[in-house]
Amino acid sequence: MKSVTARVAAKSISLSASDAALDVILLESCNLMYGARPIRRWVKKNVVTVLSRMLLKGEAVEGSTIVIDATDDKRGLKYEVVNPQGKSPVVELSCDKSYVAAVTNPKP
Repeated sequence: MKSVTARVAAKSISLSASDAALDVILLESCNLMYGARPIRRWVKKNVVTVLSRMLLKGEAVEGSTIVIDATDDKRGLKYEVVNPQGKSPVVELSCDKSYVAAVTNPKP
């Protein structure tokens, strides 16, 4: 997660992951036989992909904060962007690797 945090920090965006989110990442990706490689792959495939899409769509802008937390069922991740103007999209990533964005503060 440190490399992901550094990537978004280069764009002046803060990234915060809760302990529950880190638990989900470990549960979904951990394979004791292969060490940390599956975790890195899972983070790249799931977390980095969602963050990249958020950046491309303009959901996360300079000065905003992306908060990653576990979904209510503890089997997926949800992403909340807090822009300097207030809260905006909530993106959920379930265990089937699809995500849904609900924009609460759409752009004019």
